[in-house]
Amino acid sequence: MSDFTYQFELDGLEIEQVEMMQKAFEAKKAAMTNMGKRHRELKDKSRRLQQENLHLRARNQELNEMIMSGGGMPEQVEQKPRNDYGQTDMPADAFSGKYQLWDKILCHQAPVHSVAMNKDSRMIATASWDTTCKLWDLQSKEVVRTLGDPAEEGTNRMGGLYAVAFAKTADNILGCASCDKSVYLWNHTTGEFLNRLTGHCDEVNALDFHCDQQVLATAGDDCKCIVWDYGEGIILRTLDKHLKAVYGVTFLGKEKEYLLATASFDQSIRCYDMRDKQVVGLMKYHSDDVIGIAYSDNKQIIASGSDDGKIVLWDVRTFQRLGEYDTHVAKLENGPLLENEVKRVQFNPSGSLLAAACSSGKALVYDIDNTTRDGTGQPIAALGGHRDCVFDCAWGVDPTTGQNMLVSASHDHPLHFWKESR
Repeated sequence: MSDFTYQFELDGLEIEQVEMMQKAFEAKKAAMTNMGKRHRELKDKSRRLQQENLHLRARNQELNEMIMSGGGMPEQVEQKPRNDYGQTDMPADAFSGKYQLWDKILCHQAPVHSVAMNKDSRMIATASWDTTCKLWDLQSKEVVRTLGDPAEEGTNRMGGLYAVAFAKTADNILGCASCDKSVYLWNHTTGEFLNRLTGHCDEVNALDFHCDQQVLATAGDDCKCIVWDYGEGIILRTLDKHLKAVYGVTFLGKEKEYLLATASFDQSIRCYDMRDKQVVGLMKYHSDDVIGIAYSDNKQIIASGSDDGKIVLWDVRTFQRLGEYDTHVAKLENGPLLENEVKRVQFNPSGSLLAAACSSGKALVYDIDNTTRDGTGQPIAALGGHRDCVFDCAWGVDPTTGQNMLVSASHDHPLHFWKESR
């Protein structure tokens, strides 16, 4: 594991033997990482099959009741009413609060793992398992550019994508994290491929751009976070204190410009000082893989989301837990989300709201400003309609009305675009 330094007694051992033993340990670590990944894949598949089985059992019961009542088998199953966006009515265990479904975006034919909002809130970028990134104009409701051509050979041919992000210091630059161990940089305004960053030795799960510097951080299954000068394409730091795959990374804003935080399957969050690579904060509370991590500069709060179903709020000044939201006890009309897992979490620009992408097919929205003193609270909205895991969300602000906007990305392929009503 990356946190251990293996010490060998050199007396009587040749350097070649020492190197051979070190390689054996590295191979074992890689094998354990792959086993963990396979376990997560099987768990997700099991969850999907259980959901499908529940739907089939419910439908079977409905048909049996029709037969017993003398109605016989229907010649054609009546379709549920659909709204203007081609979506069936929202499930009973979801509520939209002040949010209205504005659009249903279908630009991929494979699971969408990530979505990012451009800073003017007029366009989103999506990252899909179909190996492409789409730029979608929210006003014209169309794809304005596709990055990555799966039929094209070359250095710009991406693998399945786990994450996408816009650079904060260069309006035209966008980055994609890929399962092929690489990070791809694009000029999204022209479609020009800029660079492929190679340094991870396993799948890359997440990335974040620094707010003031030409710096990018990436998180991978190789238990590492790598800090890059993305303009020069060189590695500045390798942060390797996690014991398992690193799935999330975020810089800690302008006031703490040298700090970044990482989320890992070792159930912890670590905060590093990039100048000397030291861990200045270790946050442990979750009981399962930590998937999501987000930071609010306005609130000085880190939020973490985990497969244990909890969202934890951390004070970045002390690295102490402020409170938590347990999605398993969320008060929804159809009962709590007992099997729910929290994936990525995102603060809105002001830091007053937090969205949590969930395996239950919903995006839960929490009001940070009105959280109770003990750090607990219920969601103010459960934005449903997805038929599979929601893995990511992106906030924006309507450029004409100032209303909050939220886009949810799901494994069921479509993205849902929500607007806050006044």
